[in-house]
Amino acid sequence: AIGVSILFDVLLIAWWTAAARALGASVPVTYNLLVVPIFAIALMIPSIGGLGPREALADPLYAGANLAAGTPLAISLLVFIMLRAAGLLGAPVYIYTIFRKRTPINQLNQSEG
Repeated sequence: AIGVSILFDVLLIAWWTAAARALGASVPVTYNLLVVPIFAIALMIPSIGGLGPREALADPLYAGANLAAGTPLAISLLVFIMLRAAGLLGAPVYIYTIFRKRTPINQLNQSEG
């Protein structure tokens, strides 16, 4: 469980770094190592999809990275979009499991045989 948690955190830091680089901002990975866990803690505040607390913290937390105005907010929104897109990858599996639960077992066996 700890290994999966560490892997998830490393991937999350990589997503933030990739989002910053995609927008032309040069935020070092070491800077994101410090900032991204604070964003993760902020997501515990009740909100819709994490929108709000993360964006409110973007400007103050990235102030030390000397980014142009609006860039921290853009990075935060891009990460939000990336996370939602990654979550949608599981949609076909979810829909398949719903379909499979509604199909009687004998119909599944006949179609395979």
